[in-house]
Amino acid sequence: MIDTAHKKGMFVQFHSDGYIIDLLPELIGMGIDVLNVQMTIMGIERLSTLFGGKVCFRSDVDCQHILPFGTPNDVVKHVKQIIKAFGNFDGGLIGCGEIGADVPLSNIIAMYETFKNYGRYPLKWVLE
Repeated sequence: MIDTAHKKGMFVQFHSDGYIIDLLPELIGMGIDVLNVQMTIMGIERLSTLFGGKVCFRSDVDCQHILPFGTPNDVVKHVKQIIKAFGNFDGGLIGCGEIGADVPLSNIIAMYETFKNYGRYPLKWVLE
């Protein structure tokens, strides 16, 4: 299926809410173009070290803790961590986050403004 999609000029995205770190080499080897996985659960830095530059990651901003219960500053720090971990690699980063009914508007704004202000190439910021 992946080869068929690629032959038609399409990209293939894979999503999982599971702890699938051991399956990622196989998925990447099969030709998955974009991974949308539980970054925080598997470890942002660990995923970056093991797979950064090998595949594009669609960000998974922590929607269980940071987005609903953190401060806007917590959200900014978390999004910058994701950008730093995956934004410098050839694989790339698609910045997005899941917004539930329990997420304060101030945190939604903080997330999108951080992606907008710091997630553009070339990356021109230093993590504070």
